[in-house]
Amino acid sequence: MPPKISASEMSGNSGKKKDGASKKVGYPRFKPPFSIRCQILYQHEDQLMSPFVQIKALIKENQSSIRHNERELYSFSMVLQDNKEDIRIYEEHIRKLKQENIDYEEKIRDYEEYNTDCKEKVAKLEKIQKQIDEFEQKLNDRLRTEVEKAGLLSDWEEVEEDEETEKDCEPIWF
Repeated sequence: MPPKISASEMSGNSGKKKDGASKKVGYPRFKPPFSIRCQILYQHEDQLMSPFVQIKALIKENQSSIRHNERELYSFSMVLQDNKEDIRIYEEHIRKLKQENIDYEEKIRDYEEYNTDCKEKVAKLEKIQKQIDEFEQKLNDRLRTEVEKAGLLSDWEEVEEDEETEKDCEPIWF
């Protein structure tokens, strides 16, 4: 701490030296290390504050802390309000996505039913095609038997050969 200025130097001329230059009067400003409470705890014996001044300083500091806390509380409440709005927006988005998911699940079920119906139809068509092939084979066998009975087997073989050569030939277009 800077030294205390004597009472004789403080009297008269409002703290001016005899040569007219200004001089600090009284104690220099005491800057509290952390707060008024710390200032009260760490004050020197020659700078003791009266209990009334200490209480007044503590009240002032508490009022300042209360105002600061109110500003912080307001700031946090604004952040909380923004967060609640964000949560509401996200919940709405989630609700829409869930509805879309339900719609897609319904479409998937419809497609699965359609796919099942198609598979059943394909199975029926394959069964019918198999029956047609068997019927054709029976007809061909019966026809061959009839041709053999009639003694026209050599003619039948020529017809089969002609069918094969017709497949090999392509029409020429002019």
